[in-house]
Amino acid sequence: MNANDRAITGFAMAGHAMVHTYELAVPILLTVWLVEFSVTSATLGTVVAVGYGLFGVGALPGGVLVDRFGSRRLIVACLFGMGSAFILLGLLPGVAGIAVALAVWGLAASVYHPAGLTLISKGAEERGAAFAYHGMAANVGIAGGPFLTALLLVIVEWEFAVVLLAIPAFVAGVVGLTVEFDETAAVKSDEAEDSSDDSDGDATSPDVDSLTEFVAASRGLFT
Repeated sequence: MNANDRAITGFAMAGHAMVHTYELAVPILLTVWLVEFSVTSATLGTVVAVGYGLFGVGALPGGVLVDRFGSRRLIVACLFGMGSAFILLGLLPGVAGIAVALAVWGLAASVYHPAGLTLISKGAEERGAAFAYHGMAANVGIAGGPFLTALLLVIVEWEFAVVLLAIPAFVAGVVGLTVEFDETAAVKSDEAEDSSDDSDGDATSPDVDSLTEFVAASRGLFT
């Protein structure tokens, strides 16, 4: 990997690990909330499902935003948004506060996968290796999120634990603002290689520049 590939891969790995750390921290916290709040498991399950639902559905408009504003901006916004959501989780009162905080987390986290995958696809020359490291980072978050959350809950109250969990996201976001890389380096390289191959015709796909075009393209895709 060259220096640009390493910077992109490291940044994407940090974002991917953070997304899955928070995603898998919530089920551990759920066991505490069931004891602390006088609500049914169905109620808390619904609250959590809202956040997870937004995490999935938000990826659709997230992809459009990535095409318009670029991957770095969206991943940094994702990191700061997730960190802010977990601070809100520790500050807002009751089950309603949990619902609001998890909704914020779901919206923030939803943009990561379109942004991270686009960043590697357009920026990394050695895409296979970059995607491999990127996938490994998700596994670190999947394993580390529940472990770290459980460890913190042994030491401090859950409200303070979630605030501590927010810190790595802010650190990664600050690093994302300062690290240098060209997020379209691989695309430029591919275009340079293909510039002499114009005899095959122009097979570009239409851009999605409006909500109407987005809905039409989504309808065709799902069909």
